[in-house]
Amino acid sequence: MKKFIALFMVAVLLPVAAFSQEIAIPGRVHHSVPLRVSYPDNPIIPGESSTTGLPFNGSYVPILIVIDNSEDAHPHWGVSKADIMYQVPHMGRGATRLLALFADQVPEKAGGVRSARAPFVDIATTYGAAFAYAGHTSEELGKETSVPMNLKAANMQNKHFNLLGSLFNSRETHHNAAGHNLSCHVQDIKSNLISNGVVFIPRPMLFRDSLPEKGMNAQEIAINYTKDSSGVPNPASLSSFSYNKEQNFYVRSNTSGPYIDMDTGNIVPFANVIIQRVAIGWERGYLYLKNFGTSGAADIFSGGKYISGAWYRNGEDSRTVFVDESGNEFSFQRGKTFIVIADETVAVSYK
Repeated sequence: MKKFIALFMVAVLLPVAAFSQEIAIPGRVHHSVPLRVSYPDNPIIPGESSTTGLPFNGSYVPILIVIDNSEDAHPHWGVSKADIMYQVPHMGRGATRLLALFADQVPEKAGGVRSARAPFVDIATTYGAAFAYAGHTSEELGKETSVPMNLKAANMQNKHFNLLGSLFNSRETHHNAAGHNLSCHVQDIKSNLISNGVVFIPRPMLFRDSLPEKGMNAQEIAINYTKDSSGVPNPASLSSFSYNKEQNFYVRSNTSGPYIDMDTGNIVPFANVIIQRVAIGWERGYLYLKNFGTSGAADIFSGGKYISGAWYRNGEDSRTVFVDESGNEFSFQRGKTFIVIADETVAVSYK
């Protein structure tokens, strides 16, 4: 009888153990998702935000700013009002910066702000957004990695703001190192754009009110960067996301703990997490995103599910469309989204 009970317990517990095992997602840029010939822009729904799917009736003035992601720069401020956040490589071996897109809500100040790289301009064009940063790579670098050349190519002459001047910025005393304390005056930039008649056209994402039916259960997500003999230059890039089933959001954590907004002291919740796989190229010591106007693999986490999908862009000035395994545009949970731009070397797993 005891032997039977023991065998029964093993039979019951083995599936549970298998279910809780960490599952590694293959690092790949290419995909086999059957994409459609085209993905028309989604209609603008009155009273609904194009970036969060939440109620919104204001003017669409998207502003993307560069946020310092070094360990000493945490916590950030103003970020709880961002609709979408990105983690984007700016050097090799795990060195990343964050990008915060403000549209629904605009804080008075947000930061700490750091310098721009060419990939950040690519992200801004995805939303047709204005772009704020503190310094940039030089024009002499070349068309792939020069920020001034990329801004000019994207026709953003009246939509970018270098905060190393005397306008739209201030120095705070939040952190010990002065390099982590630059604020972007986001509200002032929005007022400037409106007063100058700059027009922005929403590029709506799709949203749903129900949880996704398809996909694998995924309660925990881990993102790790490769090391060499000197280690990872920015441990803060390594992060995890834990799914809160009751509240239907993910909590991001890194070496500084749960991701909070210094202004509020509260956790910043994310309704969706995406790993957008993109090949990386190099030009004169600086990286750029290769073929960012085409398509690639995407790992989508939404509503406690993992969906192996893809992303698609119809050129360098179009929106990014995220699709499921069948090539259908994915409908996200309403709320904030966190997107990690990663090449094939970044290790992602879930359980």
